[in-house]
Amino acid sequence: MYLLAMLLSVVTWFQPAEAQPTRKANPNSSDAIERYLWLIETHPAKLKEIHWRVEFHPTTLTIEEDEETPLTTDEVRQEFIKARSWLNDLIKATELDASSIAVAEPPLGTLREPTKPEIAATPLRRLGSVLLADAAFLWAEGDDDAAQRSLKSVLRLSRHIGGGSGPLDVKSMAEHFMFRNAVERCIAMLESDASKARLAADDRDAWCQFLASYSEPHPFPIRDAYIRQIEDDIRWAEARIKDDSVDDELLLEIAKYAAVVPSGDLTERIHEVNPEMNILPANREEVLKVLRAEPRCKPDALRKVQADAKRVLQDVKRLWDRVSTRSELAEVVAELDEAGCLWPVTLTLASTYWREENESSTLIAKLRELCGCTTPEQAP
Repeated sequence: MYLLAMLLSVVTWFQPAEAQPTRKANPNSSDAIERYLWLIETHPAKLKEIHWRVEFHPTTLTIEEDEETPLTTDEVRQEFIKARSWLNDLIKATELDASSIAVAEPPLGTLREPTKPEIAATPLRRLGSVLLADAAFLWAEGDDDAAQRSLKSVLRLSRHIGGGSGPLDVKSMAEHFMFRNAVERCIAMLESDASKARLAADDRDAWCQFLASYSEPHPFPIRDAYIRQIEDDIRWAEARIKDDSVDDELLLEIAKYAAVVPSGDLTERIHEVNPEMNILPANREEVLKVLRAEPRCKPDALRKVQADAKRVLQDVKRLWDRVSTRSELAEVVAELDEAGCLWPVTLTLASTYWREENESSTLIAKLRELCGCTTPEQAP
């Protein structure tokens, strides 16, 4: 998922800039985004540092070991107790309206002016991760109702992201990330022998009601996000390939891709003039000089890449609902890698998107069964 997030942060830059943010952090606002902005600013530092190490266990608080930063369960317990007021404020914020939230992902590195979203996906995902850890902590403490409240807050937070404006690929993947983790946590609770009787009927009904809103076979718009992103990328690049030259913007996108996904000798030559992953302004002209001399970056070569990308995209769209394994879609786009294609990034992610979408469907079906839901249409 980390590499996927890195690549998504690269391709997000093909999107037009969002409006400048107009809302500010406000702990008393009736607007969820202003509450979220305040919660991000006031996130307890120690809790931010340790929450990812909290693992679900049906009866005891379990901490992931880290030899460099030892941590006891009592220390973790004390941090969650100290942060309870902040956590309650976060839960309340998820209960507010956020239909107009503007979400985007910060860039991996670019020379162009960054998008100015009202809120970025990464800190929102971090808020969701804290709520997941809180649910595990509360469940281990025996406070089942509060644990379920935290889990359902993750679902509402994921809905806020998915229902807002911003690049569709970023929204659908961020929503999916939180939803999937919450569902997996609830499944773990229900499958534990010690906990089957601890999930109240009202909580089971609430899960059924929430799951009913996710339709099959595409519970998240991952497929649509993926395809639209490629189409947008193709149009964006086509406008920057001239008869006898290539715009610097496109060349710099290629340089960023080569920095993330090694592209043989080209990556080495870029690193010689720009050792960092981000392209530093001081190194811009040297990077462009390398790319202008690269045969694969000439107009004719990139036009061929465009034509190949369009053809492969049609194959992906045709096969998406027909293939049964991730490797089948991976083979469809493999020829682009074999040809040393430097662009577009998103085509190489076909099998990853496909897997994420199918695993979501499987988890939803499993939790419906465990909660005793009937069908999505009949669920209360």
